[in-house]
Amino acid sequence: MNGVDYPTALVLGLIQGLTEFLPVSSSAHLVIAQKLYGLDGSAAPVLLFDLVAHVGTVASMWIVFATPLWRFMRNLARELTGPSARKRAALTVAWLATVATAVTAAIGFGFKDAFERSFDSMGETGVGLMISGTMLFVIGHIGRPRRGWRRIGWWRAA
Repeated sequence: MNGVDYPTALVLGLIQGLTEFLPVSSSAHLVIAQKLYGLDGSAAPVLLFDLVAHVGTVASMWIVFATPLWRFMRNLARELTGPSARKRAALTVAWLATVATAVTAAIGFGFKDAFERSFDSMGETGVGLMISGTMLFVIGHIGRPRRGWRRIGWWRAA
C-alpha cells in the first residue's frame, strides 16, 4: 500500500506523538508500524506523512518548551553583556552547546546512508532499538556523580 488512510494516519500519529517525549526512537517506532501496516516507506505519500508528522513534533516541542527556551536565550544574552565572570560562563555554555551540536551533526551526516538503510529492514530497526535501549538502561544505572554545567568540558560536550 502506498497511501496512508485516516485510521492508519491516526495510529501512526499517536505512535509518533507518544514516543517523541520518551527516551526511545520515535522514528524507529514509526517505521516499524508503517511496515506492519504494509506501507512502502519510500512512497511519496508515506514520506509526506512522515514529514508532516515530524513537523508536527517540532511544532509541539516549540509549544511545550517555548517559555524555558526563551528564558534561557534571554538570560544567555543578558549574561553575555554582563560582568566579565558572568560573560565567561555564558560563553562557555554557548561554546559547549556549539561543540555538542557540531559533533552530533558530523555523526549524523557521516553515517546518513547507514542510518537510512537501517530503517529499510524491520530486523535492523529492532536491533537498533535494542542497542539504544540497552545503552539507555546501562547509562541510567551507572553510579556517576551529578555534575554541574561548570564541570563539563569540551570533551564531555562532544
